Amino acid sequence: MNINKQPVVFKQPLNKNKYFSYGSLDLPHHIKAYVDNFSSEYQSLSDEKRLLDLGFVLLRGFNLKKSIKDWLKNHPEISEDSIVNNIGWLLIKFNDVDEREILEYMDSMNLSQMIDYFTPILLNCYSEDDSFQMFDDNDIANTKRSIHGIIAGHYLGEIHPNGKWRWTEYKLNKYDWRAIK
Repeated sequence: MNINKQPVVFKQPLNKNKYFSYGSLDLPHHIKAYVDNFSSEYQSLSDEKRLLDLGFVLLRGFNLKKSIKDWLKNHPEISEDSIVNNIGWLLIKFNDVDEREILEYMDSMNLSQMIDYFTPILLNCYSEDDSFQMFDDNDIANTKRSIHGIIAGHYLGEIHPNGKWRWTEYKLNKYDWRAIK
């Protein structure tokens, strides 16, 4: 692991409607885009974008556990164990987490325990440059959000400098540059 890697930083305008649709705080994508690696929505987000969105809503009191459990009630075909594993693999992206420990937790923790373990680690790594004046009169905020502690290497969805390839997980935990279709 390379602990000297710069944090993943996104400087972009945030539209209030993206996180506060219908007046209440929510994730900008369906919950399965964050925790179900078999969904097409999950494949369309990079791990860094996933972590930035989760950090944004968790910092503001979003109940991730309730959101996942409500979704799972309507989808009995999806096991809690697969969600625990996906959250565990997100945790392994951080420098200060022992990979062996996380792999053991993935086998022994239930969903509630894994979310309780994941949340403070993510919130410790997530930051925003100006949280005092979050949104202006146009419901737009210009803020820099970052995730510190991401492991060195490529991230899912990263585009190669030649513009023709994307860093892809082609098998479980197997990564390579693949042609953009």
